[in-house]
Amino acid sequence: ELQWRYPALARSSLAILGDRAISFMGRIVTVSTAPAAGRIAAALLDLSEGRPGRVDINRQELADLTATTMHTVSRTISVWHRQDW
Repeated sequence: ELQWRYPALARSSLAILGDRAISFMGRIVTVSTAPAAGRIAAALLDLSEGRPGRVDINRQELADLTATTMHTVSRTISVWHRQDW
């Protein structure tokens, strides 16, 4: 009933839900196919908005964001530091 009374609201709501579903599916594909180091690098690049510098996030938050463990994040970042990245 509500969709008939407010069709613009219904269309907008469905568009938002569709966008979120597409984004979620993309994230599932990324998490299941991309290596952890790639996910970590992509997250840091997104958080930095493409600008060099520090990102205000701790290792556990980065692990949660990239569907990996804090140990994997720490190990990956340590390798990058040793390689002067």
